Amino acid sequence: MGTHSPVIRAIDAGYGNVKFVVNPNIWSSNSCQLFPSIALPHVHTDPCTDSMNERDTVIVQIGDEHFEVGPDVHLLEGTRASARILHEDYTTTRQYRALIHGALLRMGVAEIDLMVVGLPVKLMADKRDRLRHSLKGRHRIGDTDVSVADVLVLPQPLGSLIYHIKQKNLFHTITDGACLIIDQGFFTTDWLVVQGLKPMPARCSSSPTGVSALLKKIARDLVKHTGTPFEDLYELDKGLHTGHFRLFGKPFDLSPLITSAKQVFAPLVAELVNTVGSAGNIDRILLTGGGAGFIKDSIQEAFPRHELTLIHDAAFANVKGFQQAGLDLLARRKFSAKGAV
Repeated sequence: MGTHSPVIRAIDAGYGNVKFVVNPNIWSSNSCQLFPSIALPHVHTDPCTDSMNERDTVIVQIGDEHFEVGPDVHLLEGTRASARILHEDYTTTRQYRALIHGALLRMGVAEIDLMVVGLPVKLMADKRDRLRHSLKGRHRIGDTDVSVADVLVLPQPLGSLIYHIKQKNLFHTITDGACLIIDQGFFTTDWLVVQGLKPMPARCSSSPTGVSALLKKIARDLVKHTGTPFEDLYELDKGLHTGHFRLFGKPFDLSPLITSAKQVFAPLVAELVNTVGSAGNIDRILLTGGGAGFIKDSIQEAFPRHELTLIHDAAFANVKGFQQAGLDLLARRKFSAKGAV
């Protein structure tokens, strides 16, 4: 690593959004950025774009294909919102690599000593090593080179736990009893039961039931109000998170549809309860992820004797925890190296 201060960066390239660290001080207000997890083929001749209305996107080349990624990529998508990759081989696709390259460009660093990324719990065993090796090395992104010396791959909910422990200064109490962390993302919901920071594999898993399942159910129910298929999941997702949604130019209250649509979480919660088993020895239940607020009531019904904690800044908690995990890992390596001298 030379004599320079080690550069650590974290990326949480989820199915819904790519979250990444641009300022290693995770407690600052501008530490993270995000853009949708959408990589669309770049159109070289675009009559709608000129110097006055350029999109906030970047163009990256993966193999012989050019992709456009960034905060304004949804403007290219149309209303069907079908460009997100929603399957378990997501991390092996060219689109995933394009999203990673887009995040690396926005970080603005040429050399990264340790990059920390995440995977759904169920994919760790099969995908971790391949993902780690694919992200190590030199990345040629347009005219820019970014070198990544090492990669750490973590189960996504662990990032939120690390962030929560650091934020609440729970180092001396978190090892007492077990902790259940539930992370609802766009496509998957992941859960970990840990003792300290050590997962209990038999009580950890994932389900392909995330916020996208809720959105699709609400979109189907909206047909009753519109009389035509409603396919703009981007605007619907924005409406869910902001509380402001318009239909035919008028404000529309999504609350009744959200309440009804939460029934899609019933099979997920049943699977979670079966995997976790007896909750008598679980001291804490933490909720995180962009969909944490939507699943909270269902989880509370499943664990009525527990008080649920919604992790602060849930949307960015994983990536901030990844960054902290990277700092901790390099600190341990440095300490071990000194002890060996």
